[in-house]
Amino acid sequence: MSLGEQCRMIGQSGRFPTQQLVDTYEMKNGKRIDEAGSGYNPQKPFISRDPRLKETIYTHHDTIIGNTGNNKMKFLMELFNPMTKSWDEQGNEKMIANLDYAGSVSQYGYVFSGVGFAWKKYNHYDDESSALPTYNIHIMRFAEVLLTYAEAKIELNELSDGTAVNAIDRVRARVGMPGILSVDPTREGNQLKMRQIVRRERKVELAKEALMLFDMRRWRTGELQNSELTYGYPKPIGVDPSKNIYPDGYEQATPDMVPSYGEPGSERDINDIASYKAFADKLRMRDKDRSWDDKFYLWPIPQTERNKCPWLTQNPGYGE
Repeated sequence: MSLGEQCRMIGQSGRFPTQQLVDTYEMKNGKRIDEAGSGYNPQKPFISRDPRLKETIYTHHDTIIGNTGNNKMKFLMELFNPMTKSWDEQGNEKMIANLDYAGSVSQYGYVFSGVGFAWKKYNHYDDESSALPTYNIHIMRFAEVLLTYAEAKIELNELSDGTAVNAIDRVRARVGMPGILSVDPTREGNQLKMRQIVRRERKVELAKEALMLFDMRRWRTGELQNSELTYGYPKPIGVDPSKNIYPDGYEQATPDMVPSYGEPGSERDINDIASYKAFADKLRMRDKDRSWDDKFYLWPIPQTERNKCPWLTQNPGYGE
């Protein structure tokens, strides 16, 4: 947990989940949101999704809990209104100012600094101050072991024994997601499709566990992953504070607001990297100067180490 990964109502904020990550989570039936028969609805995008989405990320109208150190808080995550519901320890409801939407610190909140999401994973507790947590930090989980094993088997193209499928399904079964072959039987023995599903599983299962950067480097997806702006919630139309009119952007979403994943088998498709260009003007966006340089695939070698070993050359892109 980091104090900079919370809501302004209970702490500080500065790092947020992205729409691209949210849209990597499958529907409960195991289909990606753009697939025929998935049941995805842009007006209700968080319904019937992989349960890990709601365990990892706070979304619009979720109930957030926290502890400021002086009192426990429980309130509704609200993207489109300067007021939101809250409940005290006895369950009494009242309306309070939504500090992530309006006020002196709202510019740093999930509405105007982020793109409409906040981290729930490692932040959903109220038994101690959000600024002074004492719980243990994980080092490695069994799910990571299983998915690393599966990825190795897939990259070696050793698929005939079924152990890669079994390893992935064990991770999915924990949260009630269907087996990968029951969703798409053509994955069996297909290296490209198996590569797609194991990468998807790593993204959603291991989110916020400090592994994504290293996965991105290993998969060499840096350029594609960072080729577009960061997008988020649908911008509401017709906001009029003078009349206290604050429409819900999701209720105004249209059926076409489903991201594209490129041609089947493309790098965008295999790595589940959504593109929002077709309806980008309808969405909250940030990171207009986002870019990638291939030198980021490697760290620079510290000069102190090069001083010890003069024959060491610097990694490409970092100069001498």
